[in-house]
Parts: sequence; C-alpha cells; structure tokens
Amino acid sequence: MEKLHTEYQIAQLISKEIIDEISEEERKELQAWINDSEENKKLYDTIQQGESMQQRNEYANRLDLSTAWRKVQTEIKPVKNTGNIKTWGIRIAAVLVVGVLFTALYHVSTRNLDYQHELADVQIEPGSSKAILQLHSGEAVQLENENNDSIVEKDGTFISNK
Repeated sequence: MEKLHTEYQIAQLISKEIIDEISEEERKELQAWINDSEENKKLYDTIQQGESMQQRNEYANRLDLSTAWRKVQTEIKPVKNTGNIKTWGIRIAAVLVVGVLFTALYHVSTRNLDYQHELADVQIEPGSSKAILQLHSGEAVQLENENNDSIVEKDGTFISNK
C-alpha cells in the first residue's frame, strides 16, 4: 500500500513539473526519487521525452477553430427520421391488413351455414304418380295438379315440371 502511495505522489510531482507548478521542495523530492534507481531515471526520461505541455499549447493556438468547426458541420449530416416513420407506418398497415383478412376468413369458414331443410314426409303409394314439391318458403306444390309446367321462386330459382 505504501508503494502505491509513493508512486501516486511521484506521478503528482512529475505532473507539476510538466506544467511548471512544482515548488523547490517538491523538485528536490522528485530528484531524490530519480537518483534512487536506474529504473526510476529511465521512467522519468520516458515521460519527459513525450510531448511537452508547451508544445501542445502552441499547436492548439495555431488551430483556426472557426474553420475547423465549419468543416465538422459540413461533414456531419443530420439523420432524417421521416423514412423510419414511413417504414413503420407501412409495417403497421400490413400487419393490420393481414389481421383483418385472417379474422374475416376465420368468421367465414366457421359460421354455421344451415341450409338443411326438413323434407316433407310424404308417403307415395305404389302405382300412383303423385309428386309433391316442397318450396323454400315452406309451400308444398302437388305437381300433378299444377297446370303450369314451371314455377319461379322468390329468389329467382326456376323449376320446370318436365
């Protein structure tokens, strides 16, 4: 733990020296650490060979911020969300249409279409030619008594007596 504290303290001293805010007492402490071992001297030299604060400040001062900002603005194009809204609208409409179609098909296929009618229980005796036609309306027509050869029901169904 003490080693970590010492390393942190030395890092602070090197940082202060780089930005020229180190006191004379702190400079002596840093020099003592550098002279303590060859490894410390190599580490210090490596840090010092890096770009100095003064060089970074000079570079930043040479930059034309307004030109750089205009370049950034021309390079960045705003993303339009209208395409996404349109795409989502089409997707939602497609889902709704498919849902309505399936619902309609389900109702059509499952509804009970009762077209069964009770047939008249008519006994035709052998040797007679009596036939009775049961109409949709429930009316019974004896075909042998009918003078017309055809009958037309209300729904337009044409029945011929041939």
